[in-house]
Amino acid sequence: MQDVFGVVWDRSIDKDIGNVSGCLLPEPTLGQYRFPDPLDPRFFADIPDRIARYGERFRVFQIGFSLYERAWTLRGMQNLLMDFYDHPIFVHSLLEAIADYNIAQIRAALQYDIDAVYFGDDWGQQHGLQMGPRLWRQFIYPVLQRMYAVVHAAGKYVFIHSCGDVDELFDDLVGIGLNCFNPFQPEVMDVAALMERYRGG
Repeated sequence: MQDVFGVVWDRSIDKDIGNVSGCLLPEPTLGQYRFPDPLDPRFFADIPDRIARYGERFRVFQIGFSLYERAWTLRGMQNLLMDFYDHPIFVHSLLEAIADYNIAQIRAALQYDIDAVYFGDDWGQQHGLQMGPRLWRQFIYPVLQRMYAVVHAAGKYVFIHSCGDVDELFDDLVGIGLNCFNPFQPEVMDVAALMERYRGG
């Protein structure tokens, strides 16, 4: 299966999401790669009908693989993790380009009567972050701040989904306007302590 970014997914191993097959950015450059149209009508076509049918519900616009995950699906995970050290300018450029794409989608979605924007971006492992907290703060944090600000400027809520042991980031995330986090995983987090610390924040 090929997604709108041109990434090919092999679902023979992981039938839920799939595994990336190949690498669209084999070199640390955006080169000739062209992002898809973020305003393609198919991304928004069902919003009016859903609002009409479920108008009394909390309405969320979702962007999956919203930053880091989109970067590694394009570049390859091992390549991207090495790029943090070897090609930092490229990583900044790639993440900003992805954010530009997302922000264009967010602005279009905000034309509808939605309540929140939900970003999906797994950063965690069973123990700690895939890239570590220093690199997360250097590369990912400022881009999240820019995306979240667009949502909050419209008076909407920010949701994030990030699997794994990522609770060391909660102060940073709350500080840039995160309203709702998912999922709280008891196998890797002290959920009771986190709820006590952040409830009502």
